[in-house]
Amino acid sequence: MEIRFTLLPRDYWEFHKFGMLHVPHLQLTTLAHCFVLTLTSFSLCWLYASTTGQRDLEVVLLNPLILSVGVVAWYFWQLKLRYQRLVAQTPGLVGEHVLSVAAEGVHKINPVSEKFITWLRIEKIVEQPHYIFLLFHDRWAYLIPKRAFEHPEAATTFAMTLISYWKQAKMS
Repeated sequence: MEIRFTLLPRDYWEFHKFGMLHVPHLQLTTLAHCFVLTLTSFSLCWLYASTTGQRDLEVVLLNPLILSVGVVAWYFWQLKLRYQRLVAQTPGLVGEHVLSVAAEGVHKINPVSEKFITWLRIEKIVEQPHYIFLLFHDRWAYLIPKRAFEHPEAATTFAMTLISYWKQAKMS
């Protein structure tokens, strides 16, 4: 079974967002960053309130909340820009990809390389509304956009085939 698709820079950002929400070590990192940014925002506002003597609700609570939301939004915007630069600078990520699936494993060809991965190296297969992710043990993945299929049922059938091969390899 073979599928051809084009990966775009936004596909990698969508994968990173998936990771921030579903991969434990990335969840923890994201949560820690947001906590530190929020704590810093509250500390700065509290320091301002202490030095100026203003202790009203606006200075002590509302300003830190607004600042925290702004800083966390800025953090995610910077993260997205960083991933866009990374994708633009890394050859082979964006462009035409060919993924072949067989009982032995997955063969992927991109604009600059070719790689074969056995099913045993795959940790998890995840089907999302717009993507199918093949997650590997060493924290990288193959991304398959569902827009590559003619209709949603074809994407689901492809995902079920992947899962079937993967489970068969895990059992043997």
